[in-house]
Amino acid sequence: MCQVDSFSCLWAEFFVKGNRVMKSRNLFVTAILGSLGLGNIANGQITVDGTLDAAYGPPIAVQTVETNFGDAAPPGSLGGSELNAAYAHIAGGRLYLLLTGNHEPNFNKLEVFIDSKPGGENVVSATPEYDFFNGGNWISTNMQGLTFDTGFELDYHLFSRWGGGGVNPYEADFIDRNGGGSAMVPGASGTTAAPLSLQASGSILAGSTGPNASGSSLTQNLDFAIDNNNAAGVLGGTLASDPVAAAAVTTGMEFSIALADLGNPGPGSTIKICAAINNGDHNYLSNQFLGGLAAPQGNLGGDGGGGFIGTLSGVNLNQFLGQQYFEITVPGGQSPQLVSARPYHETFPGPDGPAKVDTSVSMILRGPAVQSATLSNVISSTQGINGVVLDFDQLNALGDISLEYKMSPPNVFADPITSWPDAPPPASTELLADAGEAGSDRVLIKWTSGSIANRYLCIKVIHAGNTIAELYLGHLRGEMTGASGGKFTVLVGDILAVRTDLTQAKTASGRTDVDKSGTVLVQDILDTRSNLAKELTQLSVPALP
Repeated sequence: MCQVDSFSCLWAEFFVKGNRVMKSRNLFVTAILGSLGLGNIANGQITVDGTLDAAYGPPIAVQTVETNFGDAAPPGSLGGSELNAAYAHIAGGRLYLLLTGNHEPNFNKLEVFIDSKPGGENVVSATPEYDFFNGGNWISTNMQGLTFDTGFELDYHLFSRWGGGGVNPYEADFIDRNGGGSAMVPGASGTTAAPLSLQASGSILAGSTGPNASGSSLTQNLDFAIDNNNAAGVLGGTLASDPVAAAAVTTGMEFSIALADLGNPGPGSTIKICAAINNGDHNYLSNQFLGGLAAPQGNLGGDGGGGFIGTLSGVNLNQFLGQQYFEITVPGGQSPQLVSARPYHETFPGPDGPAKVDTSVSMILRGPAVQSATLSNVISSTQGINGVVLDFDQLNALGDISLEYKMSPPNVFADPITSWPDAPPPASTELLADAGEAGSDRVLIKWTSGSIANRYLCIKVIHAGNTIAELYLGHLRGEMTGASGGKFTVLVGDILAVRTDLTQAKTASGRTDVDKSGTVLVQDILDTRSNLAKELTQLSVPALP
């Protein structure tokens, strides 16, 4: 029975028991992240620099116990290591992993044990020899006898360390333990440049080898970084940690590994990761694990009770509550499928939601035939293009796609699409699960009003290095009647069309409600008249090559 407050019990129940990434997040996690201002996840790519990127989404595991390995307080005091939360994301054939917290620069090890393919070691073998030879043995053998939770079988060992009080480069090694049966196994090592302000990044190069390695363990670079500036998160001690404080930390140790170097786990496969802080010789474990240990809990040492015995043979993680690992599922093999792409009128009255979607207009999807823009591909609002919604099936996370934005020159132009400049970056991008047409997942993208006006917007959707959709939307303020002679032109007839609807209530799809107030007013006539005689080229979207 849980002996702490109900808040901590709920947190432990989710984060200690099996930590699995799912499309629909646990409501308790959502509540915690909302209290931190992290509920809306913006689109973006992950940069391996030791800081949390939005594409990771919510944490997979959060620390449950205070650190018994020292509580660092940089920049003044670096004497401590802690693991606050784990984030993982798979995109572009790579696993991205961020462990927020601190890593003391005294050569203590951050151990990342990975189970990503069938087979492996549930009990760590003494046979593989790597890392450092101390004159009597290779110190990797000190891990012998460590027993993982049932269901976890070690395949790959990633570990990092640094020394010199934060002045030396940060170092990392990646080992393919090859089932634990051979003394010489594939390995690779790398270092960063010297840290600057407790931050450093680098790579273990593809084809490189580590100490005593039988060959390289990498076919692609393994990127890694540290940002050791965290002064918050868990406190020092052995009691239950504050999960809100732990989840609020956004810096730590980050890695990016090609799935090809993890045994090529296929779509739907589960990758299990056990992360822990250890001493420099791999033989004295702290109490900092992800998934976390149940509090109160001190260091495990080598015997499971905090004692030093020279190896980890006395540590059996089955003897501790919960699972000391977390999981991430490799996304499905099919590309996201575009269901719909429409304008979104951000300034239309009311809260964000379907009522702001313009269902009378759709974006042109470039396809096998040439397509010319029609009135159903052009909006007429005062604000210009200030939002779109892209609905997808099989989109698990925003980080699974990247979005590129271009825009045409204004009004009349002859410039080919390939020469268009970059559009302004969006003000926000958000994934709304199950909120799109027919229950699809909706990507809501917003721009500042007026930033894209009297021109076309192009959006390219890229998945796994391939463009899966190329979309076009036009805007000409006050355009009501359609193209003629290869151009859209605001004419007196457009003003008359607005005047005909004067005082009528309109939805967001109402073209004559130019200022998107919800009602056709005199201001709509004035906004149309002020653009009188303005033109927009009728775009011809070329066929796909």
